[in-house]
Amino acid sequence: MNPVAWKDLLTHARGLQQGSAGVRFVGLTVVLGAPLLAYAWCVVSLPGGWGRAAPAVFMVIAALMALFGLSVAVPAATAFALERDRETLEGLVVSPLGPWQLVLGKLQAAVVVGAVTHAALLPLLAAAFVLGGGDLAFVPAWLLLLGAANVSFAAFCLVTGARRLDAPSKLGWVRAQSTQAQMALQGTLGVAVLFSLVPIYGVLLLPFAAAQGAPVGPILDAIAPLGALHPLVALTVWGDARVLGAPVPVWAIGVVVHLLLALPLLADAVEAQRSEGSPPGRLPRLLCLPLVAALLVLAAATGAALPDPGRVVVSVGAAAILLLFAAARTGFVPAHGAPRVERRRVVVGLVRPDLALESAPDRAPGFVALLALACAPLVVWGAGRDGLGTLAALALMAVALAAVGARLVARGQEQEDRAFEAAARAGAAPTIEAAEAPRSPRGRFFLRLALVSLLLPPVGAAGLSFGQGAAPALGPLAPAFTALCAAGLALNPFAALLPTLGDAAALGTDAPRRLLGALGLEPEAVLGLHVAFYGLALVAAVASIRRPLDVAAALAAAGVTAPPADASPVVDGSPVVDGSPVVDGSPAVDGSPVVDGSPVVDGSPVIDGPPVVDASRLADEPPGPPGPGRA
Repeated sequence: MNPVAWKDLLTHARGLQQGSAGVRFVGLTVVLGAPLLAYAWCVVSLPGGWGRAAPAVFMVIAALMALFGLSVAVPAATAFALERDRETLEGLVVSPLGPWQLVLGKLQAAVVVGAVTHAALLPLLAAAFVLGGGDLAFVPAWLLLLGAANVSFAAFCLVTGARRLDAPSKLGWVRAQSTQAQMALQGTLGVAVLFSLVPIYGVLLLPFAAAQGAPVGPILDAIAPLGALHPLVALTVWGDARVLGAPVPVWAIGVVVHLLLALPLLADAVEAQRSEGSPPGRLPRLLCLPLVAALLVLAAATGAALPDPGRVVVSVGAAAILLLFAAARTGFVPAHGAPRVERRRVVVGLVRPDLALESAPDRAPGFVALLALACAPLVVWGAGRDGLGTLAALALMAVALAAVGARLVARGQEQEDRAFEAAARAGAAPTIEAAEAPRSPRGRFFLRLALVSLLLPPVGAAGLSFGQGAAPALGPLAPAFTALCAAGLALNPFAALLPTLGDAAALGTDAPRRLLGALGLEPEAVLGLHVAFYGLALVAAVASIRRPLDVAAALAAAGVTAPPADASPVVDGSPVVDGSPVVDGSPAVDGSPVVDGSPVVDGSPVIDGPPVVDASRLADEPPGPPGPGRA
């Protein structure tokens, strides 16, 4: 087993033993098994149709196994965060283990914890199967899907904790967390709970939708390809899905996509562990391409099972979500050890797809443009050639956001440069320290963008409504309220979809166009404002990136002479020759001076043997047990 995984599993087991968590875990399993035992007694002892509920009980236990898979979040999210809190991460980074061994060891420990959790619930699933609840062939396929989902979720948690996180300020009753482990757990568990509650409520609404006459069966068949991405949805649409005209088991789709999703995430976590100054790798973005291709195929398979309006929405919406996520994921994350953000690198990355694969924020605009080209076949297939204009607007939006992210990362580097210049002018010893971990400005930027783009349209619409009804005095301000609506809609990253959504021929309804008309807007006008805004944002972001600091010129301007390139470094005031410090004019070995080629220990040279020590000194030493220390 990987030594890092073995260490983490021993730590996890020790925590279970000390905190009596193992007893609580077994008790929870017993509590979950009590209703199953009561149901088994009802099947055996009471007359009636109790046995007909066995399939539902079987599926409920299978769903509990999927929810218990969230147990991988704790060991995976805190894998590197706890090491950073305990100040032991540096020891792992400089150990003989490579970055891939570190990341795969942490992943292995988290996946083993998830497998143990699933194994604890297998007796309950077996009891439900004995009662006639399901098919035996379902069990291995379900366990494979859960294992693949655990791998991808653990990889996501590893990436979240691989880089240093910003400590949020206290917001009302929300308690601000300061440790890296707490912040990593907040981010990962919050996302996990959100993505688990949505399908749970969706499944609970299915009986009510069926009672209202909704075509639940065809809808589930249509979303089966994309539903395979979530274990709970895959459990609902279990069976075969049509992909490229061929039936493919849902569990097989889920296993393949989850493994493809885990690969770029793991590569990204590896990039975060590389030493400072190492060149940026290309593996994270290169491994994204198979994942993107698989997701586009699944989106096309989903759209093919829907009527024309649904196909248009799925094809264009999938491209919009993919491009927005890629821009946020690649442009706003500083690459540890990557070169400084430069304007030239941004421009070259836009025209050189091979360079756009580098894991650096200034290559993100080129990478997003490459993904936009990959989305073109899906958009043309779903929305026709008219969808190319929408795709061009989406690509401009994503490229502009990626460029803004690179500019924000460059701003942090410029602050470091200004601090360096100020220290040099003040006469202090200017040093460039290795950053503990670059921090991403993504969260605050997208929070502000979302607030502005989501709040301005309702405010403008409310002003127009009051001006036409209850508050006629606001009537003269109607142009201002219309401008607020237009500005908010133009700032929204998904504003490029408005012309498509307003096309009555494509969607079969003109409700979006009539809604915009009530606000005094046209979809084409909003799209024009959207393109103009993000076009200006792209130009401003690229043009405002400054050149990196010339350290030699800054030192010369401050009157500090930089050491020559071939000068020997100095350690604790002593020069270093060939990696060893010089003591009294002679190089040292293991911190001791050398006389005539032999190291000196306690003032005596060592010649082909142990050091020569005065015998009187040995008499003064108290006796003690032999050991490595006295030796």
